[in-house]
Amino acid sequence: MVAEPLRWRTPFGRFVQQRTVRRLARDLSQLGVPMTSHTVYDWISGRHAPRPACAAAIVQVSGGKLTFSDIYRHRTEMQTLSTMPSERREGTAGARK
Repeated sequence: MVAEPLRWRTPFGRFVQQRTVRRLARDLSQLGVPMTSHTVYDWISGRHAPRPACAAAIVQVSGGKLTFSDIYRHRTEMQTLSTMPSERREGTAGARK
């Protein structure tokens, strides 16, 4: 059995996985926030985080299921996990503090 990638275990990651990257990019563009799938993948990987105006649009698209904290915590967790030894990474993403 293949383990689910850590990027999909945070609240933001689960939301994007359920909605799909392409649909989120389209929904944001329809709200007047031009977006590409590539940019959304950059957020999911933790390379970048959305700008505040874009994060507000994501909260709106989520219907309030996501908070700013959920969105920005995702990047922090992905960066933290990328510096951990692989044996310590299992099961750590998405843990609420």
